[in-house]
Amino acid sequence: QESRCSDRRFAEFLNPLHGEESECVVSTDNLPNDCTTLFSAQDYVNNVFVGKLPTAVPGSPSGYIAVTIGSIYVYDDSTQRYSDYGTSYVPAPVYSSSGCYCEFALDTIVYTLNYTDSGSIVSGSVDVVLRTVTADSTVSCTTARKTATFVVRYYPSDSQTSSPTHSPLTTGPQVLTPTVSPSTVSPTTLSSQPTINPTTSPTVTVSPSSSYTNRSVEPLGKSGNPGYVKGKPVLVGAETQDPNSTSTAIARFLDGLVIMGHTQ
Repeated sequence: QESRCSDRRFAEFLNPLHGEESECVVSTDNLPNDCTTLFSAQDYVNNVFVGKLPTAVPGSPSGYIAVTIGSIYVYDDSTQRYSDYGTSYVPAPVYSSSGCYCEFALDTIVYTLNYTDSGSIVSGSVDVVLRTVTADSTVSCTTARKTATFVVRYYPSDSQTSSPTHSPLTTGPQVLTPTVSPSTVSPTTLSSQPTINPTTSPTVTVSPSSSYTNRSVEPLGKSGNPGYVKGKPVLVGAETQDPNSTSTAIARFLDGLVIMGHTQ
C-alpha cells in the first residue's frame, strides 16, 4: 500500500526506524508551482544547525554545530547513472514548461550525526541525491508524484571522529560498494547507487522531512540533561542575524529535525 508523506514525525536520538518507514510519496496537483518548493532539497541542507546538547540555548550559537554537505549526486534516468555535483551548494529545482518536468528535485537525504557516550552530538553531515520529476501527463503538466527517502544515521565519535566523507550513497540499512566499470564510467559518474563510508551499518533509518522554511521557532521540550536521552528529539535550528546588532542566534524549530514520514 502506498504511503503518503506526513510531517508528523521527528528524529529521535538513537531511535531506529526501519524498512518502509524510510520512504514516502510526495505528490502535487500543480507541478509548475510546487517544483521550487515542495521538491526542493535546499531547506534540508542550507543553514541547518544541530544542538550539541539538549541544553543548548538559541542565544548561544556556540552550542550548535553546522551540518556540512558530504556529497551531492544527481541521478539521470535516461543513462541510469549518478553524477557528482560537488559539495559547494545544493542547486534549486528548475521547472521546464516545455518538458513538463522538475529538474534537481529531492530524491534522498542522508543525515549522519556523530555522538559521544555522554549523549553529546559532536559533528554532522548531510548527503543528497537529486532527480528529475516528470509530470504524469505532458499534456496537462500538472500532477506529479515521486518517492522520497530520508535517512538519519548515528555513529559513535570514538569510531568516527568527524562526519564521514562519502562516495555515492545507498539508503538501505547496509552499506554497499558501487559497481563501477572504469572503461565506461567517467571519474565523476557512477552507474550504481552511491555508498556511504564508513562501512559500519547505520544505527538509524528514518523518512523524509518537511521544509524548514515554515517551521515553528518555539523551543522544544527537554531532550535530556546534560546529554541527549535515547528517543528524545534532536535539537535543530537555523542561524539568524539580529537586525539591530552584529550578533547571531539560533532560531530553533519546534519539532526538531522533522521527518516527513510514512503514513498509511
